[in-house]
Amino acid sequence: MLDVCAPQLVVFVILLASSSFSLGYICTRRMLASSVFITSSHSPHFLQPELQPDGGACSEPENGGEEQEEEGEGPSTGNQSDANAVADLSDTDDDLWFLSADSEFKQPVQSQSIEQLRQIILDTLSRYVFDEMPIRLLRLRDKKLVEREDARKHFQDQVLKKVTERKIQSKLYWNNSPRFYPDDLRRDAIRSLVLEVVRYAILSHRWIEHGEPTYHEMLRKPEERPVGPGYDKLDHFCRTALACGTEFGWIDTCCIDKSSSAELDESICSMFTWYKNAYICIVHLAQTTSLSDMHTDAWFRRGWTLQELLAPQNMKFYGKDWAPLTTEGRDIERRGVYISNCHSSPFLTALSKSSGISESSLLTFCPSPDYVAEHMPWAARRRTTRGEDRAYSLMGIFGVRFPIAYGEGPQRAFCRLIEAITQSSTKPGILNWAGSSASSQISRALPSSPDCYGYPSSMYAECKFFSKQEIRLTSMGLKVALLLLPVRVATHLGLTVERPQNKVVLHCEEYGIGELTVQINSGSDGDSVLPESDSDPSSSPSKYALGIYNYYHMSYRIPNTLQQVEQFQLEKLSLAYLLVSNPLGGWTKVSTDSIISFTVPGCNEYGVRDADFRGLVTVHL
Repeated sequence: MLDVCAPQLVVFVILLASSSFSLGYICTRRMLASSVFITSSHSPHFLQPELQPDGGACSEPENGGEEQEEEGEGPSTGNQSDANAVADLSDTDDDLWFLSADSEFKQPVQSQSIEQLRQIILDTLSRYVFDEMPIRLLRLRDKKLVEREDARKHFQDQVLKKVTERKIQSKLYWNNSPRFYPDDLRRDAIRSLVLEVVRYAILSHRWIEHGEPTYHEMLRKPEERPVGPGYDKLDHFCRTALACGTEFGWIDTCCIDKSSSAELDESICSMFTWYKNAYICIVHLAQTTSLSDMHTDAWFRRGWTLQELLAPQNMKFYGKDWAPLTTEGRDIERRGVYISNCHSSPFLTALSKSSGISESSLLTFCPSPDYVAEHMPWAARRRTTRGEDRAYSLMGIFGVRFPIAYGEGPQRAFCRLIEAITQSSTKPGILNWAGSSASSQISRALPSSPDCYGYPSSMYAECKFFSKQEIRLTSMGLKVALLLLPVRVATHLGLTVERPQNKVVLHCEEYGIGELTVQINSGSDGDSVLPESDSDPSSSPSKYALGIYNYYHMSYRIPNTLQQVEQFQLEKLSLAYLLVSNPLGGWTKVSTDSIISFTVPGCNEYGVRDADFRGLVTVHL
């Protein structure tokens, strides 16, 4: 028996030894490649500190406001020959090889010619400057406004000098890219290196009533410009931004030509992107002296500052007299990834309390039209000088765009925001509102303002909006599929001196839901419909219904068949509209002062209960 198995045993031992040798070879090659980059004088930028070398807060520069330049790597004068810059692009080691875990033999890294690489880098720079940066910047050292083309020329030689083939390959290697890098991965690496060079700071602040610097004033000579608190704030911003390692800055008071409607429209639509791309966002809380009184600052009650809080990747907060609120280099750092266990701090706790936004959301926010129920309440407490700006300032937060039309009125602007969101999302959370509907609209199911979403945060934390459904604004109203449950008005508590609120007690026999009390909106906008008590409870059909919008819809195919199965389930905490039938055979939404929520009995361990699909009705509200 041993003689028979001996050949197989020998083969097995040989294969095992070969595998061990290959694995050791791969590990050795990776360690050698790693050591090349770590010991190289051309170490990638992301291995170096991004702010001050000591990692501390932004401090005043010792040379009077100008950055110390490294020898041979200072900003270009603009007339320097491209010869040296082009030569730097070839800063690569022909003997440097990369080996992925699945490689059988070592393979050289694919790279472009020097001229091809140069053109790709310049194209990347141009696209970024003209598509994703502000229309103009403020040169910090002399407070001169600089247009995009001038900014591109300023950064061109610096980018060509610092974005080399070696650094591109280093970025790809340390990102664990595969052996043969797709073009999009290489483009991403080049873009990342370009963004490490092209930096600007941005200011978030509360405008003072009078004296802010304007675009036309900044076109004058420095000695001809006015003086005052607004210009003092500008001076502090420029000094602080220089200390943070940037040469340019942006401030909304003087970097936008508000006499140009086209420029104003582009600025409003692009504001979120500009704040997101800033190297550092400097926040000035003019009324704050410490973390304990941060929540009283007017900055947390303004509409535009909401996106200025959520968009930037890196933020530093300063209080009254421009005193830093912490000793950290950065108070907020976002990396675009989900943090399951974010570490709290006194500053983060105070910021969460002041803004009404959870600590995890402050660190992990990502713009999306799918989270209206969670994110719109943040805007309910904020105000803007112009009513339309309450809607315009939310475009970036929900990742939508629509034309700016000052003069249309705040309700019309907010309805267009809601319409834009419904065109980009299938989540029913946008229906989760209460209060007055927008007047003079084709639908009474459109909210009038962000205030309609101002319910307690504890409510939407318990709500579930898993299902997708088509929600569209049509000429017939808001088209939506609801799970209708007939109800009867058991008791009507009308508006009296003793009872200054309209309340009705509804009775729903379906699924054993029973009675629930609903408070009817008593606004003076004419959209209130006061339900009448049913004179004959046995009459059928009922003229009232609950339209559930957070039901769970599941569709699947039975294995080995072509049969498609549709299944509907009620969530344990269900949310609904109160509907009344109209003479034309449709349904109309009744405005209520609070969101109608109720517990469905008989749910399983997963918190759902099967529902009759025949109750699903597509309505136009």
